[in-house]
Amino acid sequence: MKRRLFGYGFVLLMVFGIAFASQDKNGFSFGDQILQKIGLEAWSNPEQNMGFHYTVLYSLVFIIGGWWGAVRLLKEIHPKIDRRMVVLFFITLFFLAPAINTVVKQMYYSWQSGVDAIEYYPKESRCTVSRMDENGPATLDCQFTFENHQSYPQRFRIKWKDEEIFQGAITLTFNERPYIVEIPAEHKVSVSLHTEVEDGQILIHSGEFVGPELILAKEEL
Repeated sequence: MKRRLFGYGFVLLMVFGIAFASQDKNGFSFGDQILQKIGLEAWSNPEQNMGFHYTVLYSLVFIIGGWWGAVRLLKEIHPKIDRRMVVLFFITLFFLAPAINTVVKQMYYSWQSGVDAIEYYPKESRCTVSRMDENGPATLDCQFTFENHQSYPQRFRIKWKDEEIFQGAITLTFNERPYIVEIPAEHKVSVSLHTEVEDGQILIHSGEFVGPELILAKEEL
């Protein structure tokens, strides 16, 4: 009986391992969140979520360990366990893991408050930088996409942080005042911004950038 229970436990470990590294189209991974909560890095370059993805490494350990343990302990009870594990692997990979990640994502954001409950979509956001002359101000034409996962409306300011483009993080403005984004409760919105940045704040002449690194700062209602 114990052998069977341990065997099924290893099956669940494999399922957990597959879901652990699952990501949605915006890059959310509950495995990343778990590692960050316990003080471990999910990426070798954590500031930009780039480089080697440690979450995948942990996931492989869970998958291989779960597969090995399940086959070893359940082979006598289920002679076709190898074939069934292959089927379960692909069912989990294509159906269960994305569903688990979606549920965990909803739970994660429901526990957040303020701007922490705002999800930024870098793949759906871009900025174009241009100048009329070499020493004049730079024009920024931007479009950003955000989603408010909380049950109340939110207002926040945007800072763009990129040491290769700006002299430190800059607060994006409109009519010389901080640009305020307003999002209704539980809504996903795309906002457009046309503004200028003084020559002393910007290091480049022109360019187009997808998914700029943003910092959100709460603005009281």
